[in-house]
Amino acid sequence: MKHQEFPQRYYDALNHPNPARTSLMSKLLTTLFIKGEAEPSLAQREAYGRLMMVGDPQADAWGKRENSQNRAKWYQQFNRALEHGTASVADAPDELVALLAKAENEPLWLDRHLLNIGARAYCRVGPMAHLVMRSIGLAGGYMSAPITKPLIFTGALKTGTSRRLVETANFGFDVTRPGGLERNAPGFKTALRVRMMHGIIRKRILNAPGWRTDLWGIPINQADMLITHITMSYVFILGHRLLGYRFSQEEVIALLHLWRYVGYLMGIDNSLLPTTEQEARRLLWLGIYMQPGPDEDSISLAKALKDVELDKNNPPLTQWLDGLNAKLQHGLSRLALGKDLAESLEIPDTPWKYWPFVFTPFMFTLETARIHTPFASRLAFQFGKRYEAYRNKIRLQDREAAYVPAVDLTEKANQNNSVG
Repeated sequence: MKHQEFPQRYYDALNHPNPARTSLMSKLLTTLFIKGEAEPSLAQREAYGRLMMVGDPQADAWGKRENSQNRAKWYQQFNRALEHGTASVADAPDELVALLAKAENEPLWLDRHLLNIGARAYCRVGPMAHLVMRSIGLAGGYMSAPITKPLIFTGALKTGTSRRLVETANFGFDVTRPGGLERNAPGFKTALRVRMMHGIIRKRILNAPGWRTDLWGIPINQADMLITHITMSYVFILGHRLLGYRFSQEEVIALLHLWRYVGYLMGIDNSLLPTTEQEARRLLWLGIYMQPGPDEDSISLAKALKDVELDKNNPPLTQWLDGLNAKLQHGLSRLALGKDLAESLEIPDTPWKYWPFVFTPFMFTLETARIHTPFASRLAFQFGKRYEAYRNKIRLQDREAAYVPAVDLTEKANQNNSVG
C-alpha cells in the first residue's frame, strides 16, 4: 500500500476553517504579537500535515512488545528500569534500553538554572493555574475533532474523566516543581510513564477496527503532541497574562525551556520544540490553523469536563465552591475561546464571561506591586508551591497516579467505520 502523506483532516482544516480562528486569542496572536506574515506558508502547512502520520518510534517499538501474555512482566521491566536504570533489568530488551538511554542522556542545550526559574514562575501563579489550563487549555483542545478521537476510543475523558483529569493535573504538578526533572525526581519519571502510556495507546487504537488513519492520522501523533505541548507551555503564559499576571522575559524563556525539556522526555521531535516566544506564537497559530472544527465527540468531552466536579454527594460548601469554579471556568472559556468555538462546544453563555474584566486590573496592580516589593515574589512562590502540593494531595486521595491505559477500548473503537 502506498504511504499516505496527509490524512483527510489536513484538507478539512484548509477547506473548512475551525471556529477557533476567530477567537480573541487568535486575533491577538495574528494582529498584535506575530511579527511579519502570520499566515503559515504552504511548506509549513505540509510539514505539519506530515507530522500527523508520525508517532513516537522509540516508545512505539517498546510498546509493541507488550501483549496480554506478558503484560505484568512488561510493566515490571519498565518500572524497574525507570527506578533503578536498565542495568538493573536482567536481559533488558533493546527497545527498553534505547527508550531510557535517550532520556538519561541530557541534551546539550539543557540549562538547569533555567529549569529552576521556569518552575518557580509556574508555581508562583498558584490557584489560577488549574482554572486557566482547564478553561483554555483542555477546553480549547476540543476545537479539533481528530485530537479528541484517542480520548473517545479509550474512554479517558468520558467514562474516566475524573481519573484522566487527576493524572493530567499530577503530571503538570510533578514536572513543574523545582528539581522535579532531575533523573530520579518525580517529574522525570512521570514524563516517561506518560510517554510509555502513549505508546501503548497508539498500538491498541491502531489495532482497533474503528480507527481511521486515513481520516485522522496516527493516534497521539507528533502534530497533536506538539499543539498539546504549546498549550501546556505558551497558552499557560497567555492565559495568565489575560488575567493580569506578569512574567519577565527571563521567566518566559525559562518556562519555554522547562517545557522543551519535558517535550524532549516525552518523545516530541526536538527540532519542533520552540525556544523563543515568537516561535511559540507561530507554532500556536499554525496548530490552530491546521485543526478542523469540533464534532459530536468534542461536545461530549466538553460536557464531561463541565460536569466532572459537580458531585451532589459533596458537602454543601464544597458544592458551592465547585459551582462557582464552574461559572468562572465557563466564563473564561467564552472569553478566550471566542463565541463561535464556545457555541460549537455548547459552553454556556452567562454573564460570568465578564469576570476577567474585573479581575484582570486588580491582579495586574497586585503583580506590579509584587515586582517592586522585596521578597514578594518569593512569598508568592512559597504560597503557590504549598497550595499546589495541598491540592494535588487532595486530588490523589493518598493514591498514586497509575498512568496505565484501559486494556479494553470503548465500543466505538471496535466498530468498523469503513466506507464504500
